[in-house]
Amino acid sequence: MLKVLCLGGVTLDVLVAIEAEVQPLPGQKQEARHIELAAGGGAMNAATVLKRLGAQVGIHCAIGRDEAGEFILRTLTQSNVSTTNVEVVDDTPTGKAVVTIPRSGDASVMAARGANLRLRADSISIKSADLLYVTAAPQAAYRAIAKRLSDAARAFGFVAFNPGMGQIIADFAQCELIIAECDLLVVNKNEARQLAQQMDLPCSGLPIMDICRGLGRRCQGFVCITDGEHGAWLTGDTGIFYQPAFERRRPAYQSSTLGAGDTFGATLAYMLRMRESPEAALQLAARNAAATMTALDAHSGALWIVDLRSRSDLTESGWAL
Repeated sequence: MLKVLCLGGVTLDVLVAIEAEVQPLPGQKQEARHIELAAGGGAMNAATVLKRLGAQVGIHCAIGRDEAGEFILRTLTQSNVSTTNVEVVDDTPTGKAVVTIPRSGDASVMAARGANLRLRADSISIKSADLLYVTAAPQAAYRAIAKRLSDAARAFGFVAFNPGMGQIIADFAQCELIIAECDLLVVNKNEARQLAQQMDLPCSGLPIMDICRGLGRRCQGFVCITDGEHGAWLTGDTGIFYQPAFERRRPAYQSSTLGAGDTFGATLAYMLRMRESPEAALQLAARNAAATMTALDAHSGALWIVDLRSRSDLTESGWAL
């Protein structure tokens, strides 16, 4: 069984499903058709997905010593994710997010990072994992990871890096160190353009495929750029592979885009670490992301490994470019 450690943010999500077809305008009052609490955040979402794929999963995150933190711990325990490396902060509350979801499913997130900003990861041991999956985290955590990567000299298994726009802008120096050593970089289109700009790579007016190729020259591993419903691009030994997004079959007014990117990245990393071909890994990741969008929260729609490999209702395949 593959041993995986997910590092990054966790939040208590307040999910608000509204009646409107799109997000309300400022000052507009809306009726909510459903409100619920769920555990979320990049590391939480990835950990849940990776557990369903069959991995032995642990998480390295930070929470406050409060009810929200206890809710997250209970959710992790119920998902059989190890909480040994969870950092509990006494003077800062657990991160929280308010997520509004219109009928279209296009989620809008307002987050208060809280204890996530206190994550240090000084004790992280990348030798203990076959796969280290790194999501958005503060500078101190990225600094610790970059140091471990430089010290370990490839003694670890596989490192996947999925930074957010905030980290790319504010902590570019640390991001660049991790990118140089990671086995997989996963970013969305806007994050990719920002990275290319900060690396002094040409990006203005260029298609995503060319940006993907340019970033691939700075990363020793795979580079994947996602563009929502327009699909994803992945570098490989024989060129760049493209995977269209799967058509998602959504229950009426009971679905959202929340967590689809996390599911995609985690599934892609797992499949590549399991030696799937780039084409197959990309297709399975897109398939799982589409399944995630059939639920309101960020990860309960993700498929178990048996279901992921057997789904026949999603058949959109990719091609090499």
